[in-house]
Amino acid sequence: MSYVLLSKEAFINNIRYFTKETSQQSLIIGLKDNAYGHGIEYIETLAIDSGLKHCFIRGLADLNKLSLSSWETVLMLGSIKTNRDKTAHNLHYTVNCISDLPYFLKGDFVEIKVNTGMNRNGVEIKDVIPVIDFLLLHGVTVKGVFTHFSSADISEKYTLIQSEVFNSLFAELNEKYPDLKLRSHSANTAAAEYISSNEMYRVGIGCYGYSSSRNVSRHLKPVLSLYAERMSKRILEVGESVGYDHRFFKNEDVAKVLSTFDIGYADILVRNNECIPILLHNGMTIVGKVSMDSFSAFIDVDELCVFQNVEHLASRANTTAYDILVNLSRDIKRVVK
Repeated sequence: MSYVLLSKEAFINNIRYFTKETSQQSLIIGLKDNAYGHGIEYIETLAIDSGLKHCFIRGLADLNKLSLSSWETVLMLGSIKTNRDKTAHNLHYTVNCISDLPYFLKGDFVEIKVNTGMNRNGVEIKDVIPVIDFLLLHGVTVKGVFTHFSSADISEKYTLIQSEVFNSLFAELNEKYPDLKLRSHSANTAAAEYISSNEMYRVGIGCYGYSSSRNVSRHLKPVLSLYAERMSKRILEVGESVGYDHRFFKNEDVAKVLSTFDIGYADILVRNNECIPILLHNGMTIVGKVSMDSFSAFIDVDELCVFQNVEHLASRANTTAYDILVNLSRDIKRVVK
């Protein structure tokens, strides 16, 4: 059966890169959406063994697979309206909008997301102090503030503008609420190389070996490799086709073994409707359309590495490594090595 291989050595390498000038205490690792498709239970163990103390997740699906007591803080980014769970000192809910306020309960711990220019989620700058005052009045503990950069991978200039706005607000909050001892974080994977401050770093995809910044990516190693098992094999005759819609016909009069493997677009692969060549790790090409649960290639092996780096597959789908990895089926076995 197909399986995912998670490299402990690659993971440790990536963590060391992002903590080389700070510490494990300063890094908030992204475990959201099943640890970017890698498998939250497995990455959590690697992270804790690496000395990490803080993480961020999306919602209850992630939280239910997490060992909450193993972390100093777990920041839940999803809406409190649909992700209400227990109150715990190390579980920080996110205030994404003023309309969230009625949903917080006395005793909750929260962090306020601030809109500094991404204009997606976040409390407006002018509303942050009134929101803090409201929460404190209702017995909610405010533990921090953070923001999200919209263009850190393509515009350092705009990112620095957002950073300046956020840092100015944070200085004002520290002066007004010194006893709260608020934490702050804004830098993501792409911004970590040029946002320098005393704040924490919230790193997601970089921990798994990918970054849109070449300067960063050259220091990283992909953590996840995908392997497929052969389901069947045959010799294709000249003129015969492979898969749906007759998109591939064998033209060469040379005997080749055609193998079909147990990974398809229901697992991670793109369907490849236009039959754009998709290269496997060994350089071979998938032939014909990818099926829901399988693909075919001219190779005679029982097991095949589909990829060790997902960038090629992402480029063929005109998308990003994030998009491919988070859609990796949870049913595929994960193995840490």
